[in-house]
Amino acid sequence: MSCVHHPVPLRRGERRFGVLTVCAAVVVLLVFCGFLRLQHRERINAGDAVLHA
Repeated sequence: MSCVHHPVPLRRGERRFGVLTVCAAVVVLLVFCGFLRLQHRERINAGDAVLHA
């Protein structure tokens, strides 16, 4: 019960939660950017196929 009243573990947990949130946001951004880049590349390839056809 004494751990509940002690503020340090709570702060440490909050800091870890903040770091996890930032990491998750970065991963989501990287995946989103990679998906957009892949889509853009496919669009360019489709345009080249139309031009060559």
